Amino acid sequence: MDKYISVFVVFTFCTIIIALISMIAMKQNQGVTDICTMDDHLKIVTSYISHKGVTKLEEEISKRCSDDKPNSEEMMKFRQSLTSIIQTCSNIKSDIKKTIRKPILTLFTSVDPHPKHKEVTIRTLQNWATLIPYLNLVMFTNDSEIAKQCREHGWAVLPVTHVGVDGLPVLKTMFQQVMNNFSTPYYGFANGDILFTDTLLMSLSSSLKHFNHDENVMLTGRRINVPHLSTKEIASYKYMENAARERGKLFVISSEDYFITTKHFAWHTVPNFVIGRPAYDNWIVAHARCNHLKVVDTTNTILAIHQTTDEGNKNGHAHKSANYNDALLISLHAPRDYVKGFIICLEWYSYENLCGDIEITRRETIPPSCAC
Repeated sequence: MDKYISVFVVFTFCTIIIALISMIAMKQNQGVTDICTMDDHLKIVTSYISHKGVTKLEEEISKRCSDDKPNSEEMMKFRQSLTSIIQTCSNIKSDIKKTIRKPILTLFTSVDPHPKHKEVTIRTLQNWATLIPYLNLVMFTNDSEIAKQCREHGWAVLPVTHVGVDGLPVLKTMFQQVMNNFSTPYYGFANGDILFTDTLLMSLSSSLKHFNHDENVMLTGRRINVPHLSTKEIASYKYMENAARERGKLFVISSEDYFITTKHFAWHTVPNFVIGRPAYDNWIVAHARCNHLKVVDTTNTILAIHQTTDEGNKNGHAHKSANYNDALLISLHAPRDYVKGFIICLEWYSYENLCGDIEITRRETIPPSCAC
């Protein structure tokens, strides 16, 4: 039903725009030179809506287009179209938190206990905790101080039991452990320097509505790098959004910093990749795509902010063991078609419709290099 409503809203909005274009074209054909531009008309509509009708539309038009005299019939059609949009959006818009009755996601991570990462870790603990009780939060660590800080912020703590190079945790083992210990529709890993807003909840809710509960689904996306976030900027979702919009930069298409799957994902088929080193993200996404999972690019609707410090945005590439995951694949004689796991290859993506609700649809075209 929501899909039909969205189509109706888009159709109504397009009707308004077409009417404005027709008005301009008609006046040009009539030889009227002193006319409002499309920008003028959009400003008129924007001002009228933002003032909630306190200022009449006729007054808004006269302010910007002194010679324009709106036709009463066209004015009535415009008001009817605008009313249809408002009513439709009011009917389907709801507070997402009121619709989530139990945790929708078990989200976990693991962090480097070195003191130089302490500030970033604390900020992550605080930020993710704002999503409790809609999420279960889990930290994998054997460090007693980090474990204490996590519990103080409402996180659960599980030990790191399976490691690879440099003592880094194995990703698939962590997924298997949270699936054994928690029951939620989704299970996800995100790097320990990523901050989220409630857009995560909205995107998850949309995915639950779009796909059947027994479908094998993965959500992933690109992060936005924001250098040197201030304490004020992470104090609220609104400030975070402003910082991302004003100073953030979307990261490369070959990088995915979070993976959210259903319980149906076969993690036992994934090699023992370690987190914090390159290659595993693209391989997992390519593996999921080429095994016919519904993999969704949620870059447009999940704000994932990377706390960029002086170490930069490619810290994992700077280590001597940077090729560990790639070498693992070579030793297993496994495919290494990383391009197939780039974010542009995902057949599904999420977007925000005119009412501000999140929906999921198929991409019309996929680059040939993405073919499995």
